[in-house]
Amino acid sequence: MSLTASGATAQTQKNANRISNPQRLLVLTPHAHSQTTIPPFLHSLTGNPVPPPGVQNDPPPNEETSEGPGHQSTATFAGYSTHPPLPLNTKYYSADIPIWVDEIPIPAVSSPASLQSQTSQAEQENNTPSTWSATFLAPPAAEVRAAIGAILILLQKPVSVSSAVPSGEATVERERVREGIAALKTVVKAVADVKRKIEEERGDSGIGDVPGLVILVGSEDKKGSKRLGENFEDASLGGGEDGGLREMAEYGVRWWDEELTGMGIYDFEVVGWDPAGAETEGEKRRNEFGELEGMPRIREVLETNEWAMASSIGDDLDSASGFLEDLDDDRLDLEIGELEREMVGLRMAIENGGGDGADLEGEDFDEDDLKVEQMEGLMLRVQAIKDMGADLPDSERRTFAAKAIRDIMKDL
Repeated sequence: MSLTASGATAQTQKNANRISNPQRLLVLTPHAHSQTTIPPFLHSLTGNPVPPPGVQNDPPPNEETSEGPGHQSTATFAGYSTHPPLPLNTKYYSADIPIWVDEIPIPAVSSPASLQSQTSQAEQENNTPSTWSATFLAPPAAEVRAAIGAILILLQKPVSVSSAVPSGEATVERERVREGIAALKTVVKAVADVKRKIEEERGDSGIGDVPGLVILVGSEDKKGSKRLGENFEDASLGGGEDGGLREMAEYGVRWWDEELTGMGIYDFEVVGWDPAGAETEGEKRRNEFGELEGMPRIREVLETNEWAMASSIGDDLDSASGFLEDLDDDRLDLEIGELEREMVGLRMAIENGGGDGADLEGEDFDEDDLKVEQMEGLMLRVQAIKDMGADLPDSERRTFAAKAIRDIMKDL
């Protein structure tokens, strides 16, 4: 009987932590990169292969396609939203996250003059990251912005010019690489503007932060990176010893971190992901700072996000507000008492979660001690509600206590 009751309790808890209408994961990539980034990435992330994309007859002008310059039709993932959702299961919640994919237009790099002549200046100006972001920032897109829970930007990792290339050709190739990187920066800038707008609109709702990742898709060719340091335009950005200039020179994670910082973009984390090593992602490689790398890091960021829709949270809080404001004095005291008991239970769980504490290292003990202190602070706030409300008229006391309890519930 007890096992049945325990199972029912576990199932109830599981259902209570289920997010039935989560926000969406927005996956973005430059149009010219979509064929090499979207299929392998979504397959690795969700475990489901990506079907062949639809074909559009009029590709964004002045862009290279997988068929080469001048090809009149190209496959596109713009607006792709039918991929199986990303299942996330943590000890705090479970959810199936819907995925939205979109492509951001960028001009082709150093296209032949014959191709450029086919494209008017007006057409080029209408197919830029800025025009894409303007669409997302427009008032009609407010509902779309409200549904976005996290943003991933997939960029094909720029390839450094080999030292084996003749000097004349190498100069041209390096210029193409610089042009390509400049175009990719405009993509990140446009997406950062959209991310900032989303967070501003959510304000103090408690779910304002939108995780953002710039994912470099490609291998880290560390054997060939050193020889390019002398040819790199801004070698002074190197960090010194192992992995400093070397990482910078091959346009890797650290190099992009520096570049985004220089652009004033601080809220996008750069992660490298190699499709060729996708089958070994379970190894959970870590960098020199002990942080996860590759797909494990991407999943870690997504799992720590709050995916509940702002509207559902607001509805829950409004319902709680109406319920508490309708309580009489006795029931309000009962509600405060129940909240106190729950907080005591949380405190006991924190104190006992790691055993008797005798074997804890100092650093771990300080972290647990901080959690206990934070819980004690919340309990003092509950007591203050009771003390301050005692001197208020009945009607004001109920309103005051209801608002104070809602504030504490948000903190919890």
